[in-house]
Amino acid sequence: MVYIKSIAPTNIAVVKYWGKNPKWEKYLVPLKSSVSFTVQDFYTETELRVNKGTGKILFNLNDREITPEMKEYEYVSEMFGKTFELFPNTKSYDYEVKSKNNFPTAAGYASSASGFAALARALQGAMKELEPEFYSRYMHMEKGDKPKERGA
Repeated sequence: MVYIKSIAPTNIAVVKYWGKNPKWEKYLVPLKSSVSFTVQDFYTETELRVNKGTGKILFNLNDREITPEMKEYEYVSEMFGKTFELFPNTKSYDYEVKSKNNFPTAAGYASSASGFAALARALQGAMKELEPEFYSRYMHMEKGDKPKERGA
């Protein structure tokens, strides 16, 4: 079992992302950056527990269980689905995600952005420990390169 705790501040965009990178359009990677500012006092704290498994996801947001029928679960499930597609080895684990905002959720402070940033950072940390190749391939993806499969 791996346990990772991550914190990400909220980041409020003044000018939103422009366009989609054609190489990564399916994953909604922007073509141009946005102009934004970070609010250090507003943040999301995420705890991630990862065990060997089959890709099962348990999600808790602000001390409330989020079930597969709920919209919030759909968003997190979609993120993991894209991760499983790009990095197939990540599907051989189960994930328990507990996120908590220290500011009102859905109040216009970009809580989902800080939540996904904290989750991505925690997932990256867990996979760095469990699947060392993940980190290298993930970093290539951040630079706009398509991740390479093992042995490629």
